[in-house]
Amino acid sequence: MKELSIAWFNLKRMIRERSNIFFVFIFPLALVLLIGVQFGGGFSPVVGVQQSDDGQISTEIASRLADSESIDITEFETEDAITSAVERGAIQAGVLLPADMDDTAAAGEPVEIGFITRPDGSGSQLQ
Repeated sequence: MKELSIAWFNLKRMIRERSNIFFVFIFPLALVLLIGVQFGGGFSPVVGVQQSDDGQISTEIASRLADSESIDITEFETEDAITSAVERGAIQAGVLLPADMDDTAAAGEPVEIGFITRPDGSGSQLQ
């Protein structure tokens, strides 16, 4: 019982001081709001696509990636160009579509699609 009376007395003393109300309740909420406005918001990663041929499957994959609203797509001509762009940080990730996708899929074999990313943590989310 003695602890409750001490806590009640300290609470009344804290609330009596008007500056405590500001620093305990209003300031933390305003700080969270300010940081949220500054750093929160949409993030639209840029993903590069390198298409080795104009097969039906690779064209469909590239068009579905381009239609996605959550990522921006940049097309590259060569694997070296997309690897260099990922290494420089110009794009967050790269998708490499192999040349023989239609033939490999028609034969019933698995198709390996290449994925290049930086080791900064966003790559696994993009994958």
